[in-house]
Amino acid sequence: MLTISDLYKNDVPEDTTFVLEYPSSQKENVGNPSFLVNSTRFLLDDEFRDHDYESNRIEKPHRNLAVLGSHVRAYVAERPSTALLGHWQRKLGEVVRVRYADLGEKVPHVCLFPLQDLAPELHAVDPDAHFFIYSKNFIGEIDCAQAPILSEPKVPCVLKVSRSSGGHGTWIVRSMAEYEHWMACIKTTMPHAETVLTELIEPVRYSVACHLYVNRRGELRWIGATEKLMDDQNIWLGAVFEMEKQAEWEELIRPTVEPVVQALHARGYFGILGVDVLIDDDGKQYVIDINPRILGSTPLILTALELQKRGGLGVGIFLTGVQFRDTTPEVVIAKAEAAVDGELVVYSLVERDDVTTCQIGVFAKTLADCKSIADVFC
Repeated sequence: MLTISDLYKNDVPEDTTFVLEYPSSQKENVGNPSFLVNSTRFLLDDEFRDHDYESNRIEKPHRNLAVLGSHVRAYVAERPSTALLGHWQRKLGEVVRVRYADLGEKVPHVCLFPLQDLAPELHAVDPDAHFFIYSKNFIGEIDCAQAPILSEPKVPCVLKVSRSSGGHGTWIVRSMAEYEHWMACIKTTMPHAETVLTELIEPVRYSVACHLYVNRRGELRWIGATEKLMDDQNIWLGAVFEMEKQAEWEELIRPTVEPVVQALHARGYFGILGVDVLIDDDGKQYVIDINPRILGSTPLILTALELQKRGGLGVGIFLTGVQFRDTTPEVVIAKAEAAVDGELVVYSLVERDDVTTCQIGVFAKTLADCKSIADVFC
């Protein structure tokens, strides 16, 4: 099975530490030792995102820990339970051999986002360069197909804060009143935030996340593509992978993302990255976001590639926020392992009061089968 550490194997030493969580710049978390906080440098525009402890420090790190591999080590605030670790091993095999590390050891650290309290020389990617390329304004500097940037609001349009993720901090603005409302909210909650305005692309036929790896020499490895699942507020809920579409997606979209990869390499970036591309009804493509990090759907695509080889399960769905009441993680795992006509992998489990929330991958031969398995599980 291809793992995250396999992708990085020739670019970082084996003792490298992967920090599998975002820091927080939310005011309520400043000074809280339970969080990694960026309060003076490398500020995120994350006031509009719900970052509780369980989401930030357990759910998101664990989902990628499952597919990290054993060539590198991981820093996590809380280690997965024996039950969850055993589930990963039964579903994914011997590649699940997690090695742990402490934050700040004198080794390279691969970070999802620069950390203000980690020495610059310990970041595998220069933190100032990493922070710069996170800006959504950076897209405008790249000679690639993209939504036209607006110097003034012209509704309908899209308003974004520059360093947000998952759709949080992105608004489709259909009136000047909405524009003024959100600009006032940004000024009040995140006065440091840069903003960018673009034309609204509609209608959209496909919203595709391209999963890529760029090595230290600037060479591009195409991992695959997923179609994004978004709610009616444009918040990311998950993704769909279909093996039969992969060759077509690469042929179609690779020329669009190559200038992005070249621009990132020129700034010193290497590693996993995601490029979000919209395709309209005329087939025109638009780069709308660049994520220079491990992605939320990285576990989906790496697992799907393996299960296709093992058993011809060519379709996968990644779902977040799957909830159960008055149960235990062990019961949830047992239910996942009882799935028929496919495979169901639980990537993370957190307990809040009487609610157990998990992030899952469902894999089968058809999309309809994936949905049926998910319906039975949920």
